[in-house]
Amino acid sequence: MSLSAYDIAEISLKANPLFAPKHQKAKELESKGWRVWYATMFGQAFIDALDGENEHHHSEALEWHWESRQAFLHDRRPEYFAYFPIWARGNMKTTLGRALTVCDAAISTSAGIGGYALVPAGTKAKGRGTAISIEQMLHSPKLKEYYPALSKVKRNPQGMSKGWTADFLYTEAGYVFHFIGLDEGVAGTNILDIRPTLISPDDIDDREDSPVISESRFHTFTHAVLPTRQQNTLVYFAQNLISRFSCMYRIHNQQVRVLTNRKPTQPIPAVRNLVTEQKTVGGIVKDIVVSGKPTWKIWTLERVQDEIDTYGLDAFLRECQHEVEQDRKGLVLQAWNDSVHVISRSEFAKIYGTREIPQRWSKYVFNDWARTKTQYHANVAGTVTVSSQNSQLPGCVFVFNPLSFNAGTAPEDVAEKVLTGITPTVKVSGRDFTWKELIKTTLQKSNLESIVSATDLIERRRSLLARVMPALVSPILKAQNYAIFRASHERTDVLKVYRTIFGLPFRGTNPGADGGVDTLNLLMRVDYSEPHPFRKDEKGHANFFLVVEDGENGLPSPYRAAMKPDELHGEDLFRYQMANWRYRDPYLTVKGEHEGELLKMSDDFGNGLMMLFYDNVVSAAPLSYKERLETVIPDKYQYEKLLAESPHEKGLTQEQEMAFQFQLARAKQKVKPTVRQWDAFGNEVGKEYDEEE
Repeated sequence: MSLSAYDIAEISLKANPLFAPKHQKAKELESKGWRVWYATMFGQAFIDALDGENEHHHSEALEWHWESRQAFLHDRRPEYFAYFPIWARGNMKTTLGRALTVCDAAISTSAGIGGYALVPAGTKAKGRGTAISIEQMLHSPKLKEYYPALSKVKRNPQGMSKGWTADFLYTEAGYVFHFIGLDEGVAGTNILDIRPTLISPDDIDDREDSPVISESRFHTFTHAVLPTRQQNTLVYFAQNLISRFSCMYRIHNQQVRVLTNRKPTQPIPAVRNLVTEQKTVGGIVKDIVVSGKPTWKIWTLERVQDEIDTYGLDAFLRECQHEVEQDRKGLVLQAWNDSVHVISRSEFAKIYGTREIPQRWSKYVFNDWARTKTQYHANVAGTVTVSSQNSQLPGCVFVFNPLSFNAGTAPEDVAEKVLTGITPTVKVSGRDFTWKELIKTTLQKSNLESIVSATDLIERRRSLLARVMPALVSPILKAQNYAIFRASHERTDVLKVYRTIFGLPFRGTNPGADGGVDTLNLLMRVDYSEPHPFRKDEKGHANFFLVVEDGENGLPSPYRAAMKPDELHGEDLFRYQMANWRYRDPYLTVKGEHEGELLKMSDDFGNGLMMLFYDNVVSAAPLSYKERLETVIPDKYQYEKLLAESPHEKGLTQEQEMAFQFQLARAKQKVKPTVRQWDAFGNEVGKEYDEEE
């Protein structure tokens, strides 16, 4: 049987008398459980300060560590290897983390086994603050009494110190404390073939971090820190959510599958059911705490009020209530709200009578091309439409069929998916084909097997499709009122395939650095005082919606925040990118501050929308000539109303018919019979005539 590095180290450490406990009473103390141990080491006040009324998160964390370490020390496997104390700022998570680290050293060395606590911080300076606190705890009278070797430096046979610095404590008990900053790397985390037995990250996320810096720290944490673990390593991750890009936020919300063997916990806010209201006190506007229940016995509502008065309600909500979703700093689409702007096809159908886009509505298609499919970029496409002027909710913008494609997808595959979104089938010679079937049938009719060259085969395939597809596609686009197709301007080869092979009239478009963003923000604005257009029992009136497939009860499926962006596709990726498209953080140069630059990440669907909205080409389909006549005729003379009042089973009375024809003749004198439309390139895309045409 082969032994692991841990097994070898454990055997050698057990054989070394330096690691034997100096006092038997340490073992006796540990036998009384973690509460007695912590009360003895840090005072009864430490234990008395834990938890709140009906809240036991402090005790749960200490008990998790005690039981888990004891399991390892007695050759058992603990149930959970990690714990996340996501508690309010100032609610003891760091204090407990430092005490827990000292406890780990004490009970490990008492068992005759050394250990190694790796304590990462966001910066080396922060790590040294933790180092100073733990060093002071190691020199406390009680710890010296029970575990004297922990306060002494490890020395070699020649009497030379093995290390006791501001960042590194090598104790005579055989336990190592190593304090590092993620900004300087984690080299050297392997002492005497012992890897960390406790990893206790403390404040590795910074409140001023940009998504780029956060990503760098996340990479260091997951690729350099966590892989240093061994089979008996525990992780106590003391960190608040802080922002939607922090390491803790991404891991806790399962956007990344890291530390999945953790004990299930939820963020503990400083106050449950917090209610505040704005008041003017002594001429100063304040946010006053009206009600709520603190989760920690030390914090009363008066203390909560002091915190809010000191650093403001917004910071309190983020730091103490974990409401990081409300922090919209740097977002491109400030008004986007997934719970408002996303509706199901069933909800759409209740208003417009169809689950698909009504035929007469104007439709606009975009494609933002990319070769890759990563967490930052994807090849995407989608359709935008606007409810017509004669509809129940006129002028609303809808996104249908958002598509995303895997890395290396050919333009032919994109074209097929776009066509399927326009119409699932096409009739050829009296038979209905899906577009995939039609393409396959067309190519099977030719002797392509004899072509050896890959280049020649591709050209031959495209030539065959070019003879068939455009002639079929063009009348469908006209009948369905597809007005404009826009795509990435730099990929002329892809545009050529779309146009010449498939008859999809995509035009290369460059909306500029931020063209259309202001229009999108205006369209997405929400009036929370008005009813939701598709949910009368909810508040939130908007004019921009993503239409998705039905979830439970005909409503949209919940937003999949727990998925990594590179695993999301279609409507899920659209929802993620709308909520995470960001500006670059402002930065200073010799010419002053630069701001307003869009980050090239999670921007694909946003770029596609920019192509359509930068020049205001998207508009509602105008009323037809017949519909415009109806708007001029008085209500009591509308044909349908007269018909409903007619005593005949079918048709109008002679008197009703004369009245209607008189009103119709008057309406024709007021309404011009012809409407013409042009697209952004000056091409005529629509023409409507009177009923005699």
